[in-house]
Amino acid sequence: MPRDCRPIERRRWRIGVVVAALAAAVMWCVASKQFTGGPGDLVVFAAPGAALGLVSTWSAHAFAPNRFTWRRGLLGALAGGVVASPLIALLVAFAAAWDPASFQFVFNVGAWVALAGGLGVGGSAWVVEWVREWRHSRATSGGHATPLATPDARDGFCPTPRPQAQPYTGAQQHQ
Repeated sequence: MPRDCRPIERRRWRIGVVVAALAAAVMWCVASKQFTGGPGDLVVFAAPGAALGLVSTWSAHAFAPNRFTWRRGLLGALAGGVVASPLIALLVAFAAAWDPASFQFVFNVGAWVALAGGLGVGGSAWVVEWVREWRHSRATSGGHATPLATPDARDGFCPTPRPQAQPYTGAQQHQ
């Protein structure tokens, strides 16, 4: 990648972080008006939001577990604690206004939605990666699909040795 593109990417990343922080601040302000204690009441929902963020990140890597790191899990938990907390609080306030007995339902549905969303994102990323490898293997083989890897001694399979044949000298005639 050329060096000229890096400052633009950093600027886009910084703009994205600022927009996300502003959106989270607006969500926290709107959600805090629903509770009598203000933003202090929203802190209670930070732990479930962080758990949902961690589970979403983990389940998004279910099809590629070698790409999951605890740093990504921490970032998912942080994003879940900041973004999902006001959403959970708004759902709880809505459920309390609608039907007080639906609190447990809202929490359970939120957990299942986070798990399903993470599995959906991970599954779709896995399918895209599989299609990309398949297309690459077809392009390199001239249109014929080739296996991605051949068995060898490292896999525990001994390759079939080539038959020992006499070299062709050119002096032999066919009968």
